[in-house]
Amino acid sequence: MIFEQFYLTCLSHASYLIGDGGEAAVVDPQRDVDLYLDFARDHGLTIKWVLETHLHADFVSGHRELAKRTGAQVYVGAKAGAELPHVPVREGDEIRFGHAVLRFLETPGLTVQAASWFPDGNRVLFAANEAGHGIRIYVLELASQKSRAVTPEGYRLAANSAAVSPDGKLVVVRGPDRKSYLYPLEGGEPTALTLDPKWIPTSWVDGSASLLVRTRGEVPVQVQRFDLRSGSLSPWRSFMPADSTGVTTIGAVRVTSDGKAYAYSYARNLSDLYVVEGLE
Repeated sequence: MIFEQFYLTCLSHASYLIGDGGEAAVVDPQRDVDLYLDFARDHGLTIKWVLETHLHADFVSGHRELAKRTGAQVYVGAKAGAELPHVPVREGDEIRFGHAVLRFLETPGLTVQAASWFPDGNRVLFAANEAGHGIRIYVLELASQKSRAVTPEGYRLAANSAAVSPDGKLVVVRGPDRKSYLYPLEGGEPTALTLDPKWIPTSWVDGSASLLVRTRGEVPVQVQRFDLRSGSLSPWRSFMPADSTGVTTIGAVRVTSDGKAYAYSYARNLSDLYVVEGLE
């Protein structure tokens, strides 16, 4: 299976191509669709589905052009009220290709900002807001398809963080004061962490005893271990591609709870320099 992220730094916009069995779906395409067409061609994929997770007010989507150039169908939530030609999808609808299954989940009345899976794969933690209200944290139970709020307004998920503890009992969140907190998911008061707001929690390690944290904008990114019992910080490791040419951003960093495996994303900007001769 192929899972590729395309990140447009100037708009902080992420889109995705998921491919398997020679077919592919593109999620929330940016206006320049050539990058999806080139990637699909290079990997022997035919783009058959274009998915819009929501209606975009902050950038121009490439769904129409991508559908026109590939013959793909555009899929939009049935409750979005979209007027463009599309396939309306509802809770539980699926798209299957190769070994991939894309299942649609609805969050009616909520605008979702960020989400994170629970370790058991049966629940989703997400930050969202109702119309006229601030962001808060919710848990979606996949079996019942019901969401419940677990924090007051003003709490949100840190960007690019694996928020839920390995035991599924705690979540690391940003409070209204921009500080990090451990929030119990089954009730109780949050615990403030003695972390400077510049540190962004990215992963849990040592069971639920430590957090890996990093700062935004560092290249290479220097990851530190934050011990929840002692409140101490210690260097863990740095991340940078072996070929660092043109690397401008290190994105999400994910580490397994035993600390033995990791994955990270990065953005690379390359350009060509031309010499013009014979000018008069």
